[in-house]
Amino acid sequence: TADIINESIGAKRVIDERFREIEFGDMTGLSNEELKEQYKDFLNERAKMTKDMTYPGGECGKDAFDRGYEALCEIAQTDYENVAIVTHGGLLRSLLTGIMGAPFSKCLVIGRQIENCSISELLYDKQTGTFHIERLNDYAHIENYDELRRKHFTTGFFSTKNK
Repeated sequence: TADIINESIGAKRVIDERFREIEFGDMTGLSNEELKEQYKDFLNERAKMTKDMTYPGGECGKDAFDRGYEALCEIAQTDYENVAIVTHGGLLRSLLTGIMGAPFSKCLVIGRQIENCSISELLYDKQTGTFHIERLNDYAHIENYDELRRKHFTTGFFSTKNK
């Protein structure tokens, strides 16, 4: 995705592993059916949003926030006026939850269907050292490309096709 975007803007491109997706551990790559069969209890407990649950063999929301927020703060301290960060929904939810100061157990409240290639915008106020959420999950630029929408996914935690 970053490469495709960069074909148009030609900006300096840096890969920072701290912006990788939340680590789903043993659940990585499984179909909805496999997830429901092998991790039914975990998924049911996670859906209650009472605690920040660590994915089996992976991370929890706070883990993802800590690494991503460190990188975000480093960027905020530079002289760049605009920076595009291409990342994933799990990390984005963790970052936004932490920025709001909400419990990480509530990550799923933020954008249950975060679209691929959607735009979320943060502003950073250097005087106060605070981030502000200006836009979330804006996908107006892909509305004419229905085939790209998540409703067509057949795998993953939030697939709507197999429900």
